[in-house]
Amino acid sequence: MSWDELTEEQKVAAVLRRKLCGHTSVVEHQRVQKLQARADALGEACDWLAAHGFAEASAALEAVAFERVTG
Repeated sequence: MSWDELTEEQKVAAVLRRKLCGHTSVVEHQRVQKLQARADALGEACDWLAAHGFAEASAALEAVAFERVTG
């Protein structure tokens, strides 16, 4: 059975199984790595801002980033 022949529920189940089992495509893995690098850089920027007396700006940056991630 091809991907196109699967029902929407079967597609969701297949994706969840693959995610839960740790099987990801190279593209997905690269995307996750890029997102992790961005999150690390953002965390470092927030830490730097807070350490240099810009705690309010750091908190605002974290809030905006959280909102963008969670939609």
